[in-house]
Amino acid sequence: MINVLMRSLFALLAIASWSAGAVTPAEDAGVVLLSVGGVTFERGASGDLALSRGTVLQAGDRITTGDGAHVHVRLRDGGLVAVRPNSVFEIAQFEFDPARPQDGKVRYQLKHGVVRSVTGEVGETNKDAFRLNTPVAAIGVRGTDFVAASDDIGTRVAVRSGAVIVASLGEGCSAEALGACAKTGLLMTANGGGGLVEVTATDRVPRFRKEQIEDLLPDRKSPPLSSEPVASNGTDKRDDTRATGADVAARDVLSGQLLVQAPMLPAVVLPPVSVYWGRWDGNSQPADLPLAQSLIAAGKPIQLANDRFALGVDSVGDAFSQRGSASFSVYSASAYVYTANTITPAAVSGGTLNIQFDARSFDTNFTVVEQNGTRDNLQAVGSIVRGGFLLSSPYQSNTTLYGVIASDFNQVGTLFDSTLAGGKDLSGAIHWRR
Repeated sequence: MINVLMRSLFALLAIASWSAGAVTPAEDAGVVLLSVGGVTFERGASGDLALSRGTVLQAGDRITTGDGAHVHVRLRDGGLVAVRPNSVFEIAQFEFDPARPQDGKVRYQLKHGVVRSVTGEVGETNKDAFRLNTPVAAIGVRGTDFVAASDDIGTRVAVRSGAVIVASLGEGCSAEALGACAKTGLLMTANGGGGLVEVTATDRVPRFRKEQIEDLLPDRKSPPLSSEPVASNGTDKRDDTRATGADVAARDVLSGQLLVQAPMLPAVVLPPVSVYWGRWDGNSQPADLPLAQSLIAAGKPIQLANDRFALGVDSVGDAFSQRGSASFSVYSASAYVYTANTITPAAVSGGTLNIQFDARSFDTNFTVVEQNGTRDNLQAVGSIVRGGFLLSSPYQSNTTLYGVIASDFNQVGTLFDSTLAGGKDLSGAIHWRR
C-alpha cells in the first residue's frame, strides 16, 4: 500500500514525464527516496545519468553506487530497494497495475555488491511473479524482507522477515524466469536462530551456513544507513517502510531460521518413505536424538532445519499436483522445553493436520504437555509453498510451524517453535500419517 503522499508524488512525476513526452506512467517502476554519495544510473544507450532524490526509475534502468554511496528506491507497488555502496543493480522487469496487483511482474538483477529488497504488492499477492537474480543464484520470495550480497566468491542471502527460496542458476532455473526455483532451491525463513544461504561461484550449490558467518552476513559486509527503513517481523512491511526520512536504527546482524532442502546426495537404497529428524549440536542434549550430520552421512536428505533440529523425508511430493484434501494424525513426535540452563523433554498429545490441496493451505492443532503437567495448546494456519513445503502464517498461528510432504502423500514431517510464558522456548518435530 502506497500512502497518500507517495501517490501524489508519483502522480506529479508521471504527469511531468507525460507532458515532456518522455514515458507513459505505466512504464514507471519507482521513485528515488534517497541518494547519497557517488551514484549514477543508465537507461538504454544513454550512458551515465545523474540520480538524485525524486528521480523516477523505469524497467531496464541500472543503478551504480560508489564508495560510501547509498540509494533507496520506493517501487510503485509499495516495495523497497536499498542499494548499498559499490554495487550494480538493475530493475530488469517491472509491470504493475494497482487494480490487478496479482498480474504484476518484478525481476531484479544484482550484478555485484549488496542490496536489500522488501517486496511490495506484487510479491505479496503472487510470489511466483517476483525474482532477484545474481550471476550465480535465483532468489524467490514469499512476502519478504531480505539482504543479498554478490561478489566473485558467490552469493549470500540473509532474511529479516518472511521467506526466500535460493537456487543456483542453470539447468532448470533460468535467469529469464520469474518466481522461485523450488525443486533445486533452499527455503529459508526468518524467525530467530541465525544463519545464511550461500551459493558459491565454484560449485553453485545452495548451502545453509550457521557457523563462522559474521563476516559473511550481507549487513556486516555493507552496513545500512541509519535512515534505511526497517521492516519488522509480524508486521505489514509496506507500512513499516513508508517513512522516507525517518532516522530508524537499522539492525547490524540478521537473524533467520532456516528450512533447508539439502544439496543433492549420492543415490542410496532407502526404506519406504519415512520421516526422520535429529539434532545439530553434538555436545548437548537432547541426547536421545541422532545427530543431523549422521542422517546426512547415511544418505538421508534434510529438507527442514532450524538452529536446533533438522528434519527430512526420503522423497518430497509435489503438493501442487494433488487435488482435494487430506487429514493426518500424530504418528510420532519429539518436543523439548528450553530455558537458559535446562532442556526438558515434553510430550505431544493428540492433534490433527488438515491439508487442502486445491486451496494450497493447511491448518493444524496439537497439545504439548510439559513435565510439570502444563498443557500448551498450539495451532497453525498457513499455505503450501511450491515444492511440497508447508509454511505457517504468523498472523493466524500461535506457533511457527514448517512442514514437508512425503511423495506418497500419506506422511508429513513438521518442525515447530513457540515462546512460552516465563522465558521458556518450545521446539519439536512431528511425524504425521493418514
